[in-house]
Amino acid sequence: MDTFAVIGGDLRQICLTEALIADGYEVSSFALGKMPTAAAKTASEAISGAECIILPLPTESGDGVLNAPLSDEQFRVRTITDCLPENAFVCLARPSKQLAAMLSEKGIETADYSEREEFAVL
Repeated sequence: MDTFAVIGGDLRQICLTEALIADGYEVSSFALGKMPTAAAKTASEAISGAECIILPLPTESGDGVLNAPLSDEQFRVRTITDCLPENAFVCLARPSKQLAAMLSEKGIETADYSEREEFAVL
């Protein structure tokens, strides 16, 4: 994978975006506040052409709202999922049952990175 969209999140997603860019990957971002690097104006613009879409940890902050504390606006997770192409690969963390079911119904391949040992709280 060479193209990424980093959507929502906090300083961890900003660091991830900057690291991916530094490693030479094509990256767009959305709902990361004032981050000027790679910022798209819409979720659809950020996702367009991305081979991998990375959502925040946790993906939702409650009641279907994207976890995007750095953004001045709130976005429904549905705003993001409605933009996903059928061949999308989505990395997310602790998705709600509703979100997991919605992505499964659309045939979207997902990976829950919160299940990785590196993210375990000891």
